[in-house]
Amino acid sequence: MSFNFVKLSKPDLVLIEKWLSKPHVAMWFEDKELWLDEISTNLDSDWVWHFRADLYSKPVGFAQCYDTSKSPQGPWSSQPPATLGIDYFLGETSLLGKGNGKKLVNDFIEFIKMHFRTKRLIVDPDEENIRSNLIIKKCGFQFDRESGLFINELIKSPNKSN
Repeated sequence: MSFNFVKLSKPDLVLIEKWLSKPHVAMWFEDKELWLDEISTNLDSDWVWHFRADLYSKPVGFAQCYDTSKSPQGPWSSQPPATLGIDYFLGETSLLGKGNGKKLVNDFIEFIKMHFRTKRLIVDPDEENIRSNLIIKKCGFQFDRESGLFINELIKSPNKSN
């Protein structure tokens, strides 16, 4: 079982709105209208890419990645070139608590490696979102105290010690 990531289109926005209204998503993606506006405005953007996450050909979640050097100001703005930020959620409650969140993130990382030229991924889940923080750690991200972000170095820098 692998998640398939399909470029989001306008008809998908109805489904995204439905998911953003579900309590387990709304808790962390608080301003539904702001998210819907941002997604719909940027469907054909050159700095953020939105995807519907399908499992067994059924839409079940959302994932996006964004170029941190082109995105609006935030804690990610000081990241080095070739850094992508990610956001994600499972919309279908029947998939929660079964390891599907970890699978979604791992599959999205592999998708990004195949389709984007990036060296580093970052994610910034709410610190109170314990499930998401655990998933991120299990998927190879490490917390960076300086930036307050979780970082996954896809391409390791050469060791500079003699």
